[in-house]
Amino acid sequence: NDPIEPIIAVFGEIVEDPTLVHIEEECNNPTILRDNVKRLNRSVLQGFLTLVTKLVNDPIENKSSRDELSHNIFLMLQECNKFREHQAREILIETLERQLER
Repeated sequence: NDPIEPIIAVFGEIVEDPTLVHIEEECNNPTILRDNVKRLNRSVLQGFLTLVTKLVNDPIENKSSRDELSHNIFLMLQECNKFREHQAREILIETLERQLER
Protein backbone atom coordinates (compact mmCIF):
# COMPACT_ATOMS: atom_id res chain seq x y z
CA ASN A 1 0.00 0.00 0.00
CA ASP A 2 1.10 3.53 -0.78
CA PRO A 3 1.52 5.48 2.48
CA ILE A 4 0.34 8.67 0.73
CA GLU A 5 -2.85 7.03 -0.57
CA PRO A 6 -5.84 7.98 1.59
CA ILE A 7 -7.71 5.24 3.43
CA ILE A 8 -11.38 4.89 2.50
CA ALA A 9 -13.72 3.38 5.09
CA VAL A 10 -17.40 2.56 4.68
CA PHE A 11 -19.24 1.76 7.91
CA GLY A 12 -15.89 1.49 9.65
CA GLU A 13 -14.45 -1.08 7.24
CA ILE A 14 -11.56 -0.23 4.93
CA VAL A 15 -12.53 -0.53 1.27
CA GLU A 16 -10.94 0.07 -2.09
CA ASP A 17 -11.27 3.66 -3.30
CA PRO A 18 -13.86 3.51 -6.12
CA THR A 19 -12.30 6.55 -7.79
CA LEU A 20 -9.08 4.58 -8.32
CA VAL A 21 -10.66 1.45 -9.78
CA HIS A 22 -9.86 0.97 -13.46
CA ILE A 23 -13.02 0.85 -15.55
CA GLU A 24 -12.71 -1.99 -18.04
CA GLU A 25 -15.73 -1.14 -20.13
CA GLU A 26 -16.80 2.21 -21.43
CA CYS A 27 -20.32 3.13 -22.27
CA ASN A 28 -20.93 5.75 -24.92
CA ASN A 29 -24.67 5.86 -24.31
CA PRO A 30 -25.33 8.18 -21.36
CA THR A 31 -28.96 7.07 -21.04
CA ILE A 32 -27.84 3.54 -20.15
CA LEU A 33 -25.54 4.91 -17.48
CA ARG A 34 -28.26 7.23 -16.21
CA ASP A 35 -30.70 4.33 -15.92
CA ASN A 36 -28.13 2.18 -14.12
CA VAL A 37 -27.31 4.97 -11.67
CA LYS A 38 -31.02 5.57 -11.09
CA ARG A 39 -31.60 1.85 -10.41
CA LEU A 40 -28.61 1.66 -8.08
CA ASN A 41 -29.71 4.84 -6.32
CA ARG A 42 -33.04 3.19 -5.54
CA SER A 43 -31.19 0.11 -4.29
CA VAL A 44 -29.01 2.28 -2.07
CA LEU A 45 -32.06 4.03 -0.64
CA GLN A 46 -33.82 0.70 0.00
CA GLY A 47 -30.64 -0.72 1.50
CA PHE A 48 -30.32 2.27 3.81
CA LEU A 49 -33.90 1.86 5.00
CA THR A 50 -33.29 -1.86 5.57
CA LEU A 51 -30.12 -1.08 7.51
CA VAL A 52 -31.90 1.47 9.71
CA THR A 53 -34.69 -1.03 10.39
CA LYS A 54 -32.16 -3.71 11.36
CA LEU A 55 -30.25 -1.27 13.54
CA VAL A 56 -33.47 -0.46 15.40
CA ASN A 57 -34.81 -4.01 15.70
CA ASP A 58 -31.65 -6.14 15.88
CA PRO A 59 -28.52 -3.96 16.09
CA ILE A 60 -26.07 -6.86 16.26
CA GLU A 61 -27.23 -8.53 13.02
CA ASN A 62 -26.64 -5.81 10.41
CA LYS A 63 -23.44 -6.87 8.63
CA SER A 64 -25.19 -8.27 5.55
CA SER A 65 -27.20 -5.07 5.15
CA ARG A 66 -24.06 -2.96 5.53
CA ASP A 67 -22.20 -5.09 3.00
CA GLU A 68 -25.03 -4.91 0.46
CA LEU A 69 -25.38 -1.14 0.88
CA SER A 70 -21.63 -0.64 0.59
CA HIS A 71 -21.50 -2.79 -2.55
CA ASN A 72 -24.37 -0.88 -4.20
CA ILE A 73 -22.70 2.46 -3.44
CA PHE A 74 -19.48 1.11 -4.93
CA LEU A 75 -21.32 -0.04 -8.09
CA MET A 76 -23.05 3.32 -8.40
CA LEU A 77 -19.70 5.13 -8.20
CA GLN A 78 -18.25 2.80 -10.83
CA GLU A 79 -21.13 3.58 -13.18
CA CYS A 80 -20.62 7.29 -12.60
CA ASN A 81 -16.90 6.96 -13.26
CA LYS A 82 -17.61 5.70 -16.77
CA PHE A 83 -18.18 9.32 -17.65
CA ARG A 84 -15.31 11.73 -17.56
CA GLU A 85 -14.24 12.24 -13.95
CA HIS A 86 -15.79 15.64 -13.39
CA GLN A 87 -19.04 14.59 -15.03
CA ALA A 88 -19.27 11.47 -12.87
CA ARG A 89 -19.32 13.42 -9.66
CA GLU A 90 -21.73 16.00 -11.05
CA ILE A 91 -24.17 13.31 -12.17
CA LEU A 92 -24.04 11.58 -8.80
CA ILE A 93 -24.64 14.87 -6.98
CA GLU A 94 -27.47 15.80 -9.34
CA THR A 95 -29.16 12.38 -9.02
CA LEU A 96 -28.99 12.45 -5.24
CA GLU A 97 -30.27 16.05 -5.10
CA ARG A 98 -33.25 15.13 -7.28
CA GLN A 99 -33.95 12.17 -5.03
CA LEU A 100 -33.95 14.48 -2.00
CA GLU A 101 -36.37 16.89 -3.68
CA ARG A 102 -39.02 14.18 -4.10
